Amino acid sequence: MGFFRGSSLFILSILLLLSFFAAGSFLIVSTSLKYENVQKELGPVIQELSKGLNDENRALFNETAVRELLQDSYYKNYDCDFWNCLATEQTPLFLVSQKAKDYWKEKFYYSLLISLALVGLIFFLVQNKLNWPVIVGSILILSSIPLLKIKGLISLFIPGEISVLSTFLNIFFSKALMVFWISFIFGLVLIGIGLGLKFSNADFVKKITEKTEKKETTKKKR
Repeated sequence: MGFFRGSSLFILSILLLLSFFAAGSFLIVSTSLKYENVQKELGPVIQELSKGLNDENRALFNETAVRELLQDSYYKNYDCDFWNCLATEQTPLFLVSQKAKDYWKEKFYYSLLISLALVGLIFFLVQNKLNWPVIVGSILILSSIPLLKIKGLISLFIPGEISVLSTFLNIFFSKALMVFWISFIFGLVLIGIGLGLKFSNADFVKKITEKTEKKETTKKKR
């Protein structure tokens, strides 16, 4: 493998690792922000929000009122893009709205397209094409490991005084384990396919070689 091919393959592998990690992160958030999951995970957040209320207003924060508030906020038709809404909306419930889910889902698809393009480029750079699934599968597995700790990593950059945002992290990354296993298992499948192809190809070459040797031996005897 030449220097240019080897260095290009290394750079593309690093980019693919980052792209897979980004795609996994976006998939975690978009999957976690499904309405059913938000409704289930929002209990601790509502408790956090109600701490600053007096007893009378806290009594109005019953289960039915919370469900209606969540449903209205989740399906609200926001007339702004994601970042403008984030800056202008007074309630943090926008962060767990359908608009936020769709935004992160769109980012996931962009990252997936970039990942597929990088996978294609790596295919053309790899000399032994049978190594391609093994390389891609290994990179996918490596990119999935940090997903298990993504909530802790993000929380390091959130100031302690913004406790509400920290509480929302439990919702944003509630599906991290599921996405990790999807990526990890798919990576193992790719590695298995690559190794299977290599072994089957080795057996095929061995059989061809044995047949050729037998023919040559037969010719010599004649």
